[in-house]
Amino acid sequence: MARLSWILGVSLLGAALADPALAQSIVPDGTLGPEQSLLHTGMLGSIEIEQIEGGATRGPNLFHSFEAFGVEAGKAVYFANPMGIGRIFGRVTGSAASRIDGTLGVLGQADLFLLNPNGVLFGPGARLDLSGSFLASTAESFEFGGGLQFNAVNPQPAPLLNIALRPGLQHGLGDVVNEGELRVSTGESLTLIGNTARNQGLLAAPGGNIALLGNLVSLKDGSTVDVSSLSGGGQVFIGGAFQGQGITPRATRTFVGPEAMIKADAISQGNGGEVIVWADQDTRFYGQVSAQGGATGGNGGLVEVSGKDALQYDGRVNTAAANGIGGRLLLDPTNIEVVGFLQFGTLDLSTVDEFSDPNLNGDRTQVSALAINQSNSDVVLQATNDIDIQSPIMLRRGVSFTAEAGGSIRMGESLTFLPGLGANGIQAEEGNISLTAGADISLEKSVIRSDSSSAQNSGDINLLSNRFILGDAGQVASLVSISSTGNAGNIRIEANEILLMPTGPAGGLIMTKNRGAGQAGSIDMEAERLVLRNGVEINSTTNGTGDAGKIRLMANSVLLGDEFDSNLIIAANLPGSTGKSGSVQITATERVSLLGETSIYAGTFNNQNGGLIEVGAPEIELSGFPNRQSSISTEVIAADTLNTAGSAGQIKISAERLTVRDNALINASSRLTNGGDIEINATEDIILSNQGLIVSLGNQGGNIRVEAGSLNLANRSGIQSVGLGSDAGDVNIQVQRGLRLTGGSQIVSNSLEGTGGQVSVTAGNIDIREASIIGSTTLTGDRAGSLNISAQESITLDQGLIQTTSFSGGGNIVVTTQNGDLRLQQSSGIVTSSIGESDTGNVTLEIAGDIVGSGISLISTSSFSTGASGAINIDARSLNLSQASQVATAVIDPSTFDFSPALLDITETLGTEVAQLFEEAFAPGC
Repeated sequence: MARLSWILGVSLLGAALADPALAQSIVPDGTLGPEQSLLHTGMLGSIEIEQIEGGATRGPNLFHSFEAFGVEAGKAVYFANPMGIGRIFGRVTGSAASRIDGTLGVLGQADLFLLNPNGVLFGPGARLDLSGSFLASTAESFEFGGGLQFNAVNPQPAPLLNIALRPGLQHGLGDVVNEGELRVSTGESLTLIGNTARNQGLLAAPGGNIALLGNLVSLKDGSTVDVSSLSGGGQVFIGGAFQGQGITPRATRTFVGPEAMIKADAISQGNGGEVIVWADQDTRFYGQVSAQGGATGGNGGLVEVSGKDALQYDGRVNTAAANGIGGRLLLDPTNIEVVGFLQFGTLDLSTVDEFSDPNLNGDRTQVSALAINQSNSDVVLQATNDIDIQSPIMLRRGVSFTAEAGGSIRMGESLTFLPGLGANGIQAEEGNISLTAGADISLEKSVIRSDSSSAQNSGDINLLSNRFILGDAGQVASLVSISSTGNAGNIRIEANEILLMPTGPAGGLIMTKNRGAGQAGSIDMEAERLVLRNGVEINSTTNGTGDAGKIRLMANSVLLGDEFDSNLIIAANLPGSTGKSGSVQITATERVSLLGETSIYAGTFNNQNGGLIEVGAPEIELSGFPNRQSSISTEVIAADTLNTAGSAGQIKISAERLTVRDNALINASSRLTNGGDIEINATEDIILSNQGLIVSLGNQGGNIRVEAGSLNLANRSGIQSVGLGSDAGDVNIQVQRGLRLTGGSQIVSNSLEGTGGQVSVTAGNIDIREASIIGSTTLTGDRAGSLNISAQESITLDQGLIQTTSFSGGGNIVVTTQNGDLRLQQSSGIVTSSIGESDTGNVTLEIAGDIVGSGISLISTSSFSTGASGAINIDARSLNLSQASQVATAVIDPSTFDFSPALLDITETLGTEVAQLFEEAFAPGC
């Protein structure tokens, strides 16, 4: 037979049964007239039975009506099942409850429905023997819709029901109690509905459906509800359907005792079943549920335990799957507190009155952390309002944890500290952790952590809320151990505000780390506002054979650090590892600020290369400590390498405005191998001040490319590519408007032993002042790099220097203006020089306007060696030199200090007032 429908239209009534008289026999009531029920004695094999025949046939339905109905102990009562009948309905119109102490059955395949408003009681000897489904209810009538009903209180003839409609039900004042063993056939349904519905015996429907429904619902100790089968678990509804939805009757209170057992397993092949325990007011659950997947294949099932207003949960649930995906345990009341010990209600569960007032304080819910820790199922907490985790959660291997709250999720300081966890929090072993809150998720001295010590991956951690608050000693971590070959999980935090702001000395940590052969996970944070300060570390690293992960921060505004604290964002391989470094990407729609000792690091500590750092926002500010002249800069953005064979990583910055000040550092360096490339693009302004520095240093320096609307370097700031043992990298500066260097600032490409890099500068106007320099220098190696300086308008040097210097040949200098003048003032210079045996570089000046030199300024090429001095080529509208300014070329013999002139070519100088023109590098008296 088809399963009995679970869609039961119900209007719950609420009064208790007051000791009704019990029917001891079967008495037809005559309300069906000539179609009344008939009884006679028959045989079923060798067993004597009482057989019920007659009744009113309406299509596939057969109706019986009784004054009293019961089955005595040791007796057997069977309904006859005429041809074509699929459903048999029996009502009791008298005043006594029905007590079933023997066997009740059907001689055929029909479903059996029993209705007695006074109650239905199944004693210890009660049994069912039928092939179809069974339902017993204390409703007043079976409702079929369209005004059709079969009423036990106001009995009428059988309705003209010619089709197989399933009845809607109302439970009445009577109770339904089972102390026997009630079984139906595989795939069928077993339903008991009463004002109080209590089970102390066995209810079994292999692979089918069992419902125990009513105003008050109880599974007492010794109770078993079983829908397990070889091919899959069935459905169990205790007190209501999933989340109280639909028209299935809902309990006011539901109780499941500590020795009660609900089974919905797939024994061989198939999925575990569905178990729902529900009450509109309060549920107390202390029992056991098993909804496991099949031994040879299949997934675990779903278990929901909820009291809409209040829940007390200290049960044990298993939805494991040996060869499939584990199932879920869902706890979803209004508010949830996860506690070490239940603090209300009775502690002596063996003597509890299951329907006494549990004193749950309104909508308060307590869930035992121990019960969660013992679960073999993925655990889901859903609260309409808030979830407070007050005791450590340490999940079994492979079990995932999800918490969803309409309000806040809070994890406060715990009085219990566990080895390996150290504080209150949630710890999973190879399981995922997911928290979702409509308001806040806050961690104060708490940990959210997923680990792996095997070949499996550690779990992902997903945190979604309006605000995420990481307080003092708060940690979010996904780790794999040294012995593991699995990967660390990914961490994702999404909120309107992400506030990583611990208040104490312990700081805070968000980390995904590989210590074995697997990969570190990624860390993603997305918010409208993201704040990190007071000693926070964001860490995706490896000290194993796998690679570090990616860190991505996305927000409208990102504030990292403040003036006095130290913070770290790191995606790197660590000492002892062989894996690759990770990457860091920070993107904001408004502003990114990195302050104090906040470091962003994607470097390398092994033979692999450093990672990629990308920062993009309209406004980007990097600020270290003000008023400090220390040569150890505050590393604010770093893709550095420290004494390894790996090369530095790449840095890309995109902004409208970029400020680097107060010892802040953009650094792509390697002490033994190659520096990384740096690319910076700002459509408006770039300002470097108070020792703000952009540097790529290495055995071979990396390339630096800067594009900006305007570029201003002040107070010993610099853009530097430095080669320590090989060549320096190229420096390419392209500025649409003004380029200004003041206070000893530098744009240089220098090498200790190799070739200096090429420096190319293009701008609208160029000002080099106050001992600032654009240059390329090699000290002991090959030639200095060439300089190409070009301005759309004018170039001004005021105590400024454009210079190439080398022991093995100076680089060439080309200075060009498209429209304006070249002015050298106050001991400024455009100089190439060489101290070794190679030739000095040439100086070429292609100036659309005038060249004006004053205040002992110098345009020169000189070789303090046996090499040739470079040529000076000047093409300008006029050349005006005054106040001991010079244009000079010379070769100086270092043994005799004799000098000889080199080539000097000046064109387009008609009308020029030449105050002083030298062809010697160092004339007497100069």
